[in-house]
Amino acid sequence: MSSDPSDPSTIISSYLATLHAALDGIDHNSLLFMSSSLDRLRRKKGSVFIAGNGGSAANASHLTCHLMDVGISTISLVDCTPLMTAWSNDYGYDDYLSRAIPGMARRGDMVILISGSGNSRNVIEAYYACRKSRIQCWMLLGQKGGVVKQLLHKSPSPLIHFLLVPDAAYGPTEDMHSAIIHILRDLLDPLKHHPSTIHVPLEHDERWVYDAAAN
Repeated sequence: MSSDPSDPSTIISSYLATLHAALDGIDHNSLLFMSSSLDRLRRKKGSVFIAGNGGSAANASHLTCHLMDVGISTISLVDCTPLMTAWSNDYGYDDYLSRAIPGMARRGDMVILISGSGNSRNVIEAYYACRKSRIQCWMLLGQKGGVVKQLLHKSPSPLIHFLLVPDAAYGPTEDMHSAIIHILRDLLDPLKHHPSTIHVPLEHDERWVYDAAAN
């Protein structure tokens, strides 16, 4: 294999190596914790609201389809083009999600924010909106977790959780978020007509904020 970083074979091998490392970094307990949270919400007839930007917006739509498929009421906040463009035009794109979340989500619902960097301004504002409204929030993050991870470490909340795909570029991060979506769908599917059978370790209960990079 060539060591030239511009060589096509090197590009392919490098990408696949990064993806393989990211696959090995997925923590099973964190996925069980997130799927347990979603199953509990489903049994309580709550709703999920999902958002992201760019490739993460595509994954937001992707996750919306799979959660609806397993009986969870789910709305993608990035798929309503008229509302998104109207509010972005009137108030600014940075504030779109932070305005939509309090107006649509209620206590007992869940917001899922997907971000490759954790630095997008509208995601940061959405994080603040969830905290202010006391709405449970899960964040699928990449790289170092960005600003939202730093904010959560400075001020932990029992309602805010995140799963990090550490040290991966945007492409592999989005690939891994897509894999997590498929894993969640598979974890939730057998539970559709049965009581919850997911066992979550004690340290992964509602009081615990998960950081994959710390394990």
